[in-house]
Amino acid sequence: MVPPENMFGEVHIAAGVYLALAAALVLSGYVFYRRVISLLLLGKKEDRFDHPLQRLAGFATIVLGQRKVIQSVSLRDRASIGHVCIFLGFLSFLLSYLIFIFGDSAWRPFSEKLLTATGVKVYTSYLDVVALIILSALIWAVLRRWLAKPHRLSFDLTRSPDAVVIVALIASLMIFTLLTESFYVAEASYMAEAERGPAAEAIVGRAIGEKFLNLADAPGAKD
Repeated sequence: MVPPENMFGEVHIAAGVYLALAAALVLSGYVFYRRVISLLLLGKKEDRFDHPLQRLAGFATIVLGQRKVIQSVSLRDRASIGHVCIFLGFLSFLLSYLIFIFGDSAWRPFSEKLLTATGVKVYTSYLDVVALIILSALIWAVLRRWLAKPHRLSFDLTRSPDAVVIVALIASLMIFTLLTESFYVAEASYMAEAERGPAAEAIVGRAIGEKFLNLADAPGAKD
């Protein structure tokens, strides 16, 4: 992930990041309460905290481990693999946002102190690969749902216009992540080596950034 910089060169990045987080939590929390929690409160009271170990085990295997999704994998239908890749990829990006955005915004060396410089390089490279996997899964999903159109998806709600918007937003997040890193790599090539940081070593971002540099240095590019 690209190291955060101050907004407009003056305002500390933490101010923008945490104010945006507060606004998003208030808005999403209100919508979630109106559309979900308020309906759940109409139902019968039920003890949701009994058998805590069984509930934790179910959460670990069914939610985090995607057990029921993986069980539906077959030789004829491997769509579940794409779902698992997207889900686990989002967990990886969620953790990266906590470390590189919220952590580094509050204290710039946070990620390197937590992961070490080598750990930051490995994790950012891992995220690059995950971004490509998610993009591949999304392309596969679009081709499968809107072009192949298997019979069992004839009445699939995920082919609605809302689904198109969601897929486009996820894809744009992955694309902008890679482009941001590639632009940072291109910029870092003009920095002193000590100033670049491990984020400039991300695998995919570095490859794309070097392509940009080659295009910029090509004969006639500056004309």
